[in-house]
Amino acid sequence: MRNNKNIHINLLEKELNIPIKEIVRLRNKVGIKHKKIVFTKNEANKIRNEFFNETNTIKKKEINTMSKDLNIIYYGPAGTGKTREAILKVEKLTGENYEITSKEKNDEIADLENRLNFLKKKSRKTANEKQEIKDIPEEIEKLEAYPLVEFTTFHPSYQYQEFIEGITIREENKKTVYEIKDGIFKKIAQRAIDNPDEKYVLIIDEINRGNISSIFGEFFTLLEDTKRVSSTEEENPEAVSITLPYSQEKLSVPNNLYILGTMNTTDKSISLLDVALRRRFKFIAVEPDYSVLKDIEGLDIAKMLESINRRLAVLKGEDFQIGHSYFLNTTSIEDLREIFEFKIIPLLKEYFHGDWESICAVLNQNYQAIKSNGLLISKFNIDDSLFKQNPKFSEKIRKKQICTLNSAFSIDDLKSII
Repeated sequence: MRNNKNIHINLLEKELNIPIKEIVRLRNKVGIKHKKIVFTKNEANKIRNEFFNETNTIKKKEINTMSKDLNIIYYGPAGTGKTREAILKVEKLTGENYEITSKEKNDEIADLENRLNFLKKKSRKTANEKQEIKDIPEEIEKLEAYPLVEFTTFHPSYQYQEFIEGITIREENKKTVYEIKDGIFKKIAQRAIDNPDEKYVLIIDEINRGNISSIFGEFFTLLEDTKRVSSTEEENPEAVSITLPYSQEKLSVPNNLYILGTMNTTDKSISLLDVALRRRFKFIAVEPDYSVLKDIEGLDIAKMLESINRRLAVLKGEDFQIGHSYFLNTTSIEDLREIFEFKIIPLLKEYFHGDWESICAVLNQNYQAIKSNGLLISKFNIDDSLFKQNPKFSEKIRKKQICTLNSAFSIDDLKSII
């Protein structure tokens, strides 16, 4: 650089955080014909402007792409990180770290509550402290009432009254008072309508476990892009509003409200879902990610899990694979013993309804040759006196083989799975 007028290509490289070959491409694009590595101030500004124009164009494309995905369901086997994928999507949409901002909000609420309790216990209070006692509940209410993201979990008994709106009963002055209570969907939809410049997200965990048509009611139709109310100045002529049954208020679904669902395919296959649900949501498969797993004491955890899942896919189907998250925090053989004893084996017993022959096949163990000191699976020794009055039962059980996990298995025993 000379007299702050000439700018070296290395300086632009650091400033724009892009490779030199990209600066050369931008130089050619803006019509700078020389091949020098030093630019005038005007030439450098042309390169900067073109870089920022391209960056803004990419961002607009990303926003437009994301805007089309208003309803998404992340589906896959247990332990594949479906909720994590939904949270990552939230962070892309809102530009905030969901886990950090949620923790910060909860910590702030806790601090305010502690402060309020402290002030209330004080026998003497200043004028400022008395005012704080009045103000703190309002601050807490604001923190609780206006998040960009809401999270709920569907289950078989989840109802419209919890999701949209319902009637609650309370006692006041020995009288029964009926009140209309807004559900989580109504609250976030109203916030999204009131703040069209913000992106709001509703995460529904285990979305397939609820009765979708019953929970959403008439709003199920309004989830379609064409039925939503525009959050911009452009009006959607096909947008629909619905009069709510209890409050008689009108409510629409705005197009700045994103609905992200997760579903465990172990509970229900995607092919069994209601056609209407599949038509309104974009489905994204979340598969086991073997690349995030690390070897332990010479055992290739990724290869071991992949071997288990390949056999599960054949015997039960791809929906019954085991996710990588079961093994994410393992660092020792003790961790692996605990995971197999309390998570993997119970899961396999549930998958195969206690059929040890199939469980052995998944773990690459020879069911017919199992002994009382087996590798992963051991034979359960039967007391000959157990059925002494009915010896035929003892013989049948020996043929059937009652099995159990060998909880003292070694790393080499796990290697036999591969």
